[in-house]
Amino acid sequence: MDLVTLRELAKRVNVIPVIAKSDTTCKDELTRFKNKIISELRSHKIEIYQFPTDDETVAQSNAEMNNAMPFAVVGSGDFVKKENGMRVRARRYPWGIVEVENEQHCDFVKLREALIRTNVDALRERTHNILYENYRRERLRGMHMGDGDTGPKMVEKFTMQKEYNDEFAAREIKIREDFQRNLEAKEAELRHREESVGFYYEQNASKNI
Repeated sequence: MDLVTLRELAKRVNVIPVIAKSDTTCKDELTRFKNKIISELRSHKIEIYQFPTDDETVAQSNAEMNNAMPFAVVGSGDFVKKENGMRVRARRYPWGIVEVENEQHCDFVKLREALIRTNVDALRERTHNILYENYRRERLRGMHMGDGDTGPKMVEKFTMQKEYNDEFAAREIKIREDFQRNLEAKEAELRHREESVGFYYEQNASKNI
């Protein structure tokens, strides 16, 4: 179900996979888990967003972001005081702390950098120019319309679509009514046969007596 949902979401939004609560696994397990997720997404042909590498100013950093996916993140609303006196946002455990903004501990900083600072314009452009355009054309095709159908032509198409929907609804009602009549007729025929068979056995039984 998750894969089906992701496949449909990928048609509408930029899909960027994230592993939450990544501090619950060790580094080796996390690496294997990342590889497994990417492998499953590819095998099911689910398109995930790839940060653009055609701009030299961000090519290297975005390539690293692409290799880091799915991003393993840790969240916390608590601030912990470290031995050096610095207060950091972290999760505390009996054996130590996991810092949210420490790249040695999780990918939160990479994810924040990728989404908010480096690629916000690229994400917006892809959403508008590709995802929205694909959705718009799909909706137009569903209404039997093309990109150039505007003004009076669009009104005509809407009218034709409404007439088609009304006709389809009327045909559906007629099919249901015909089915109900046929069902009632068949049930009546079966009852008549059962009564005839019962009457036949009653007559034979009375003769044998």
